[in-house]
Amino acid sequence: MPVTIAWDNEERTILRQTYQGNWTNEEYIAAARNIIAVIDGSPHKVYLIVDFSKSTTNPRLTLSAMGAGEKQQTTDKTALIVLYRVPVYVRLLLGPARIIVPDTMKRLVVVDTEEEAYAAIYRHMHAERASSAS
Repeated sequence: MPVTIAWDNEERTILRQTYQGNWTNEEYIAAARNIIAVIDGSPHKVYLIVDFSKSTTNPRLTLSAMGAGEKQQTTDKTALIVLYRVPVYVRLLLGPARIIVPDTMKRLVVVDTEEEAYAAIYRHMHAERASSAS
């Protein structure tokens, strides 16, 4: 399957979406629907890592597909979305996405490595705990 999702830790606070090989806009949208169902079913907030490191395709992701997918991928239970190893064509769409899905973009971070993805999540977790403690 070109786009998969799986829990990334035992606590089920980090969900990983992995793009592998060739994938299409339709698979992107279907994966977004699955992600929202999983996150909504969680009793707590969930961090999402979107891993493009194994992606080998340029599916010509359209703004309409991105808007449809991102709107489905965001819920109040989505704490943070961290994209890593993002292809250039997806990075180019992030500018217009700030207009199409501004709420999602406020919770989105783009990094280059898996280590930076986890660091971003742990910084966010720490900030959330600190703000809820005060």
